[in-house]
Amino acid sequence: MNSLRRLLGVMIFLLIGTAVSEAQGPQEISLHLDSENPVLLAQSIQRLESLDRSAIGILAQALEANLAPIARARLEMKLDSLLRGVLAELDTVALELDELRRNPASAESMVERSLTRIRIREKFNSLIDLLRMGGPFLASSLSWHSENREASSELLHRIRSRLRGDLLSDWKTNQKEWDAAKLDTSDLRWLSSSAADAVGIFPQKFMKEVFDRSCHEAWEDLCSFNPVLERRGRRYLLDIGEAALDFLDSKRLKPEDTDPPTEIIDEWRMRTTLRLSPEWDDSHAVALANWELLPASARIDTLLRLKAVLGSKISPTLYHVATTASDPVLRRRSAEFLSLLGDSRGAQILLIERRFGSERLEAASRDAIMRAATLLRDSNQLDGARLLLEELVERLPHDSSVRHALGLVLLRERKLERAIREFLRSIDLDPTRSTAHYNLACAYALNGQTENALDSLAESIRHGYDRFDHAKTDPDLESLRDDPRFKELISSSN
Repeated sequence: MNSLRRLLGVMIFLLIGTAVSEAQGPQEISLHLDSENPVLLAQSIQRLESLDRSAIGILAQALEANLAPIARARLEMKLDSLLRGVLAELDTVALELDELRRNPASAESMVERSLTRIRIREKFNSLIDLLRMGGPFLASSLSWHSENREASSELLHRIRSRLRGDLLSDWKTNQKEWDAAKLDTSDLRWLSSSAADAVGIFPQKFMKEVFDRSCHEAWEDLCSFNPVLERRGRRYLLDIGEAALDFLDSKRLKPEDTDPPTEIIDEWRMRTTLRLSPEWDDSHAVALANWELLPASARIDTLLRLKAVLGSKISPTLYHVATTASDPVLRRRSAEFLSLLGDSRGAQILLIERRFGSERLEAASRDAIMRAATLLRDSNQLDGARLLLEELVERLPHDSSVRHALGLVLLRERKLERAIREFLRSIDLDPTRSTAHYNLACAYALNGQTENALDSLAESIRHGYDRFDHAKTDPDLESLRDDPRFKELISSSN
């Protein structure tokens, strides 16, 4: 009867949409997050979930208090979600800044460029200020964000390194003694995610004690078998890294009477080894404890199942397998999956191991290598893109798209005679490919072959090319701009 009343209470609360007042401070945010009353708990969770990034500072303050484990776990996850959202936006802004630095502006656009730089810089500074409001809790979010999203430019890498360094330096400045036993839960949590950055900054003995205490805290969370605490414990282990694996090995070899069964410990260990997101644990149960006993084909099938559910969140797992697996096919396929997700780390791995194995090239491999080459090309790593595509052309000489992709890289490298040959071969294989005709026109124009360029441009339009605004400003067609036939082609097509 009591259970029924509680359920009715929750249903009434959800149906009438009880208004939840905005939290005014740290105490209000954490209020009732560990309540056994379902209505109070639902209200508190709703209040927490309604918070946006403007509450980052208040959440960080709330976590400094002495909290019940479940309340702390909920607050940590919310703060982490907000901080990673800001970090993702910072990535985009940093890439915009990098693009402005790398591409010089014409004299006519200098004023507009300066205004754009000011706007982007203001946005950048506001995001950095938001991140700093998260205090040391940013360390864990930054660690997991970096593992999930590569630093695709040197500028972005420097920004992340600076954020990490500032966190550690600020904390070291205020630290009076190196005693891990006296650390509060908050400091213990973020320090455990800073192993690589703390080398040479903090005493080695101190960091070992931090990891020991952190592992025991994570273990308590896992052994609670409460979904919220389990998720916190799993993330804790991921942040700790190698020390967490050593700890789980010790638990497996010398279990205590109160420890979970060995099979469960093996599962936790393998999910940590494979860098599998804790979000997988919430609603899916693919057993991974026997991963190391599976043949390569079964591991690939497992990765496909994980990728289907987690999407891009499987990136840390794919990167781990692609860089550590002993089986070359498993490494390559993991790198292919990573590349198909748009992560250029996969492209780099494919470039290093670019001999593709069996005589028969699978369609998925072909697509992944094409995607990898595009990622390398777009990041201006033209040598690597060309090497991938040259070997792919050897395997697939009658693939029009592969020929066209190689021609584009050669065009960017200004290897014009070779680019022209590849575009012509692409067109022979598929005469209707309008973009191949257009890019052939660009190669001819850059090579001083005006008549051929105009003929190819006309063919591109005949086969459906319609990006006329682009054609009017494309620097590759600059030599055609004043030609009456060029003007006629563009104007008549419009």
